[in-house]
Amino acid sequence: MAALPDEVLREFRGLGPRVLAEIRAALADPALADFRIDLASPESDASSKDLAEDLASRLRPEHQARYRDFLRGLAAVGLPAERVEKILDSLDGEPVPAADPVVRDILLDAGADELLDAYDKTHDQAALATSQPFLPALPSTAARLARQAR
Repeated sequence: MAALPDEVLREFRGLGPRVLAEIRAALADPALADFRIDLASPESDASSKDLAEDLASRLRPEHQARYRDFLRGLAAVGLPAERVEKILDSLDGEPVPAADPVVRDILLDAGADELLDAYDKTHDQAALATSQPFLPALPSTAARLARQAR
């Protein structure tokens, strides 16, 4: 928020001059400087990128895709290793959401193949093996599903 000009912030619904003044005062408060994470700082150079890749390699592929940006921030923060491990254990213990056949059908019908790939990388595909397409009446969806099944 610090990088956004006041004119841009005023366009947010419900953000009036009083709230804007409170935000600017909070950003200027030296007591909060310890809580700032500058992801573009020299500390977040190639070494933190390597660390983020190392952290990601310890998670399941679905979580790697889901938490890519979070892991970059985690690498830049500089937490002690034992705390990072605790966070990674927690993330890796989270269940991967099941892929929803409705979402897949809509994306297939729209021809949004890249978006569908991103969705598939972050969702469990096992539930799809036992389900039928939700929109079988759409000819384009049925054709794509038939090609994909081969």
